[in-house]
Amino acid sequence: MAALAFATACLCFASVSSSQNIQASLFRESQDNNSVNFTGKWALHRIEGDVDQFFKDQNWSWAFRKVACAIIKSGYDMQQTITHSGHQYKSEDEGVPRNKNFRQTYELEIGGKSIPWITPTEEPAQLRAEWNNDKTMMITKSREKVPKITYRYLDGEHLVEIAKCLNREGKPMDGSIKHVYRRVN
Repeated sequence: MAALAFATACLCFASVSSSQNIQASLFRESQDNNSVNFTGKWALHRIEGDVDQFFKDQNWSWAFRKVACAIIKSGYDMQQTITHSGHQYKSEDEGVPRNKNFRQTYELEIGGKSIPWITPTEEPAQLRAEWNNDKTMMITKSREKVPKITYRYLDGEHLVEIAKCLNREGKPMDGSIKHVYRRVN
């Protein structure tokens, strides 16, 4: 009798476990089809991170780093109007630290080819984007004088972008600039 009860319990556990595995699999599948959506108009709210080290990672002199950090940390007007659907991403950018009149529109396919892009220091570069594993973060890599990686994700009501320089091996370095945007529409 005890053996029958044990066998029944094992069968019930296997059935529940199998059902949970199917539900988990369906959840992951729905997550794959429903990636985060960045659509909206976003205004720069604040800047965080190890900004001095970010510029040091680019071999900027002490004097230039101090001036750049003062400009960055004092804040500047920057907005992004993003239209995002699945793997299609379009951003209309306004303002950069040295030029409030700067405007740029770019469109890219997440997981697609590199596109021409202008950096915040207004230099030409190439930009490519991909998803992280669970599609909650878009990761862009730029090919420029000092290549960078940017992690873009939503944190509550904020759009967050963390930029880091890449070393010669393509690994992120220590410094970072974290832009936190708030939704304006």
